[in-house]
Amino acid sequence: MAGLPSSAMGARQAEMFRRTFSSTFMGRVGAFVTRILGQARAYVSNFTDRQRRIKQEDISVDTIDTALYQAWLGYLAPRAELHDLMFTHPIIKGLKKQLKAGVKDAASKLQFNPPANVAAGRAELAQKIVDDVRREIENNADAPFAGLVGDHIECELRGGGLIEVLWKLAADGRWSWKGFELVPEQRMRFDRYTSEPCFAESAFQFVGEPVSSFPRGTFIVVQPEKEVPDFSKRGTCRAILTDWFAMQNCAGWWQADLEFVGSPIVAAMYETEADRETMIRALSDMGASGRIAFRKGGDVKLIERAARTGPKGSSHNEFETTRVQRMSIAFLGAAQTVTIDQNTGSQSSSDNMAEVADEVVAAHWETFLTDVRRDLIQVFVELNYGLENADLTPIMSVDLEEPADANATLDAYTKADAIGLQVGEDMARKALKWPKLSPGEKPLGKPMVEPAASEQGTGGGPRKMQAPGDGTQTNKEAAA
Repeated sequence: MAGLPSSAMGARQAEMFRRTFSSTFMGRVGAFVTRILGQARAYVSNFTDRQRRIKQEDISVDTIDTALYQAWLGYLAPRAELHDLMFTHPIIKGLKKQLKAGVKDAASKLQFNPPANVAAGRAELAQKIVDDVRREIENNADAPFAGLVGDHIECELRGGGLIEVLWKLAADGRWSWKGFELVPEQRMRFDRYTSEPCFAESAFQFVGEPVSSFPRGTFIVVQPEKEVPDFSKRGTCRAILTDWFAMQNCAGWWQADLEFVGSPIVAAMYETEADRETMIRALSDMGASGRIAFRKGGDVKLIERAARTGPKGSSHNEFETTRVQRMSIAFLGAAQTVTIDQNTGSQSSSDNMAEVADEVVAAHWETFLTDVRRDLIQVFVELNYGLENADLTPIMSVDLEEPADANATLDAYTKADAIGLQVGEDMARKALKWPKLSPGEKPLGKPMVEPAASEQGTGGGPRKMQAPGDGTQTNKEAAA
């Protein structure tokens, strides 16, 4: 790695960092500091990322088999080209956009909590870290969290990936992330012996550098379906690969069917061989002009031909529609399959495609929060609060459960209280998803009325007033 630039840190400060972090215990943190203070990033785009180009006409059974075999060995560049081409398909591209939008929509339900069983003496610090992490995620305009969610989904769909974290050091000594860079799949590798993710400096480099050799906080590592030992069989793209390839072939067969069966033809009758030659020349001259001249007495007919049909008008259309449904299940879940038919664009079709199944959203958030907490949030805590407080890294979750109906729930609680079944406030707030009031927050309802000046006593306190019904005639006369 190159040395620290003078613009980022003076020579004396750089030397201080090198000496401070030269011990084995602090070596990895020192390497992290050395790298991010102005040094070159791990991933830098170069021409090799674009040289392994696979075109549509190159796709065959042999091409796919070769790419999967090399992915099985941990070399993912050929498979990456297949995935890039796959995502140019309008249906698959649309499914990916819909999935990302559905998952990102739950970001507003992100919750932050301190770890369980924190000692009483560290509870205040744990809550401070929670608030700091929340502010960093919600208010960091340089690196919107929604973009990181989308990059993580991209990696999951492809069967694994790396997201480089770009850090910055403020003048007050506080660390924060300033951006995220999705590393192309062409640079992703797996160690075939240890299964560890690796990073390659070139798309043609067969073996990469293990991620564990980089300072912590360099990459967010995404490894979906780690229980599958074969690298080539991981990810949603692998699940739909067969259907995608079949749709490419179906498109060609469908076009041929339209040309050879579905289009009308011109039939000409002739009596002699000389008439036959004349008719052939006339048909050739016809071309796209839509008119033909032939000998008097000849016979020319335009014959309509009916294409082979299935329940939806075409056997090829029916086949492609079922492939789309199968792929939408893989992306969006069984409850939200896309339907492509004559009613597309109707209200029913729009409602059917409006959401992503809750279990799919929950699964993506679970893996996302696990990876981000390990490779981003914990590093943030270590840099700003010290390695000794890494165990106070907040627990993040997304609450996808819908709140209970307020009217029905409160009515049930009122009736339960009437028969002696008391409901606690915490239980009610949890069911209704109503948070507790913050200190100093004014509750809803009638505003509190301040005592009038005439009602103030001589000591500044409220003046004692007569109770209703105490104004008898005797008291009135005595007061006069």
